[in-house]
Amino acid sequence: MDLQGFKGVDTEILSIYFVQLAQSMGAKGIRVSQESELEAVLKTALASTVPFVVDISLDPKPPAPIGGRIRSLIQQGAIELKGEKS
Repeated sequence: MDLQGFKGVDTEILSIYFVQLAQSMGAKGIRVSQESELEAVLKTALASTVPFVVDISLDPKPPAPIGGRIRSLIQQGAIELKGEKS
């Protein structure tokens, strides 16, 4: 929100450690904090025979990388409708 010029709100959402929450219910889990870890963790999760939680820790500061998503939508034939509301 800072990048868009908005001030923060008075609410802070606390970090929840979903791995421990999953383990308390009999599931397994791994926390991912780097993109380079994601592929191996997803393979582990998909191979698991019990419920599995992949807890992804993201830095909320950088803007979302939406450029690739927009290019993909354009390649799929999406068009911008100006002045129309859905």
